[in-house]
Amino acid sequence: MLVIKYLKSGAYWMSLFLGYMLSIILVGTIVGAILYPLVGSLLRFNHSLIFMTQKGMAELSLFALVWAPGGAIVFCFIKAHRKKRSEAGVK
Repeated sequence: MLVIKYLKSGAYWMSLFLGYMLSIILVGTIVGAILYPLVGSLLRFNHSLIFMTQKGMAELSLFALVWAPGGAIVFCFIKAHRKKRSEAGVK
């Protein structure tokens, strides 16, 4: 019975970690798709809009991929701390 409890808890935290990671990467990709063409057009790059959008998505998704695991761990610790405080009845 104790093993099932730990398996459920582990699956919960792993899915939460992966969800946070994918969310961070998705946000980075969307921001790259918006900002790269915007900045590129302001600086008058001689590239097409599609090329700049693809380049921005690739660059910022890679950047987000580097930072996503650390951010996801921090978010999981924050969630665990809040969960433990709410179980103890502390605001």
